[in-house]
Amino acid sequence: MITYLVQREIEGVGLSGRPGLELSAARSVEALARMAPRVTWCHTWIGADFLLSLYRADAVGDVIEHARRAGLPDGRISRVLAELPGAETSWLTSLDATGTSRG
Repeated sequence: MITYLVQREIEGVGLSGRPGLELSAARSVEALARMAPRVTWCHTWIGADFLLSLYRADAVGDVIEHARRAGLPDGRISRVLAELPGAETSWLTSLDATGTSRG
């Protein structure tokens, strides 16, 4: 599976309070259940006007389809090529020549 980072601009999403976020999350989880195992949700960070989410999927089309089914904007979708662990100083050694993680 491929890891994707999705940034969705949604005005006031982080300021809307728990009920609005719970409704979005419920729609997302329902869509994910129907699409399993092609796409899984890993984590989401919430800002005042955006959601930043990490997904693992077979293809970018699965991430787009999840957004459509959940009633969420596609947003900006980027493939994650590597992870830089914050506590390690030699992160460059974890990359191979293609720019993908070896760990």
